[in-house]
Amino acid sequence: MGILIKLRASLVARNHIDGSFFCLNHTPASLLETSQTTSINRTESAYRQLNLAHQLGRQTSRIPESGIGGVCVERYLLYRCPWPSEIQQGARRHTAPQVVPHEVLQVGNSLRTLDLTNNKIVEVPQEVGTIVNMQRLVLAGNLIENIPANIGYLRNLKILTLDRNRITVLPEELGSLSNLQQLTVSQNSLLCLPKSVGDLCNMLLLNVSDNKLNALPESIGGCKSLEELQANGNAIEDVPSSICNLACLKSLSLNGNKIRQLPPNLLKDCKALQNLSLHSNPISMDQFQQMDGFGEFEARRRKKFDKQIDSNVMMGSTALDEGIDLR
Repeated sequence: MGILIKLRASLVARNHIDGSFFCLNHTPASLLETSQTTSINRTESAYRQLNLAHQLGRQTSRIPESGIGGVCVERYLLYRCPWPSEIQQGARRHTAPQVVPHEVLQVGNSLRTLDLTNNKIVEVPQEVGTIVNMQRLVLAGNLIENIPANIGYLRNLKILTLDRNRITVLPEELGSLSNLQQLTVSQNSLLCLPKSVGDLCNMLLLNVSDNKLNALPESIGGCKSLEELQANGNAIEDVPSSICNLACLKSLSLNGNKIRQLPPNLLKDCKALQNLSLHSNPISMDQFQQMDGFGEFEARRRKKFDKQIDSNVMMGSTALDEGIDLR
């Protein structure tokens, strides 16, 4: 290995190299592209000083039998993981694919991203709340019904993705995620949003489309940084007047609801609003055009639309979005 002392990048994907090859004191993260590796069979000591900065586990068939307790893991990605039922730690075996692998929960505070997309996870363990430095948690495409209250301890979390689960309620502790920037909970069974959602003052994107919401909480006006709100495919009848407080809101998408009218000052007060989509709602264009601030909104929309035309002409694209969709 001495001749590799200056090696900074090496592609070792799609291989069957024995794990002993990686028994190094300091292995650059770029040396280990493991996305197609079929087996990682090393003891904890071989990984103790290994900084696995990108991916450990993506489409791998096994993880080390002794776990990954000594690894400095920044990202742990288990997308459509084929081996949850085969994870071993000593003589102990997880036989049910419906649980978060215990080894994942032992990586400590060095974990920044945890992606468990498209598994069959039923429950989010309480231990997730102890990974306090985590910045991105992705649990999309599982069978999750409840989110533990101690998720509120993840004060450094910036992105929380919970799409395509079976969640009926979100805990009030969600409002403690003071650094959260993106919350997506589409395609679940939410009946309401917690009032504490208004405490997410740094949130830029909120997607609650395709749930069973009949209203948005009045507290949503507290999301002062919100730029995009998607609540398509619900049963929303009224839009809270507090939405007029969202001075940074650029895009509001409420397709497929039961909205008959909007807050009178929506277009006047939301001075950054450029896109408004209300397709398949019982609201008329006449009602919309009579709202205060319609002229200013139309000017902003047209300005954005014209820029998009110029951009698409330069890029050779024919896809355009005029920003409003009313029947």
